[in-house]
Amino acid sequence: MTHSKLTNQISLSSQSSSRDGAKIDRFLVHHAAGTSQEDVVNMMVRGTRTVSANYVVGDTITLVVDEDRRAWTSGSKYDGGKGAAFDKRSITVETINNSTKNWTVSDETFDNLAWLIADVATRYEFPINDDTVLTHQELWTRFRASYPTACPGDLQRRKAELLTLARKYQTGKATGATTAPSTSKPASTAASSTTATAAQWKTIQAWLKRLGRYSGPADGVPGVNTWKGIQRTVRDRAGYTGPIDGKPGVNTYKAMQRYAQGGGYTGPVDGVLGANSWAGFVKRLSS
Repeated sequence: MTHSKLTNQISLSSQSSSRDGAKIDRFLVHHAAGTSQEDVVNMMVRGTRTVSANYVVGDTITLVVDEDRRAWTSGSKYDGGKGAAFDKRSITVETINNSTKNWTVSDETFDNLAWLIADVATRYEFPINDDTVLTHQELWTRFRASYPTACPGDLQRRKAELLTLARKYQTGKATGATTAPSTSKPASTAASSTTATAAQWKTIQAWLKRLGRYSGPADGVPGVNTWKGIQRTVRDRAGYTGPIDGKPGVNTYKAMQRYAQGGGYTGPVDGVLGANSWAGFVKRLSS
């Protein structure tokens, strides 16, 4: 499983499906038609609407659907599967608006979006141009995919500006605001972070269920209830004192690493989960 190191927060939704082997070679921009990043993320995680995105981009960058999975962003039952096909080959984002008038975005959101485009294009090795970075509106006007829409609002007008800034961030030639989002590396050096494999997630879910901390399926797709089960486990066994909300953050991850020490993990307790953290966590949980 993969996500950008530009990510500030991980709140995983179960609303996703397989990419069916599609190669990622596009970046797809939507806007949320809303001004609260928290509300948009919660909607996707809780499933109150059948919609998701790989990332929600506002003043911070939140991973909602792991990059290895197809987010449910552009599908339509009226387009013969064209929108879904674009989702399968794209990293999709929902951007947060700062105004309902003309659906504009803040300068910080615009900047974060440009950094993320630069990062994704670098890692998946595709150029940043008008054909590889697409908006929701363009799916319909250019390809008759998805459905007619004004999404992504004012970002459609600013698309050329967005692409120019993303290319500058990718090459390190930007002037002015050139610092990558907080806690992140510049896009040219950003790399993937490893989370659990699908097999490990199935093992985690099966053992959480056996321990009475999770009641969902052992399907290898972590959602809010899986993370609640993990938080209950590290609360009882590793000193976690945060909320049981299914929204993992650095305190959850540090507690998981402390718990993983009982499974042979010897690395730092830094809140950055790598392969060794996950191996130790799974080993202790299943012992």
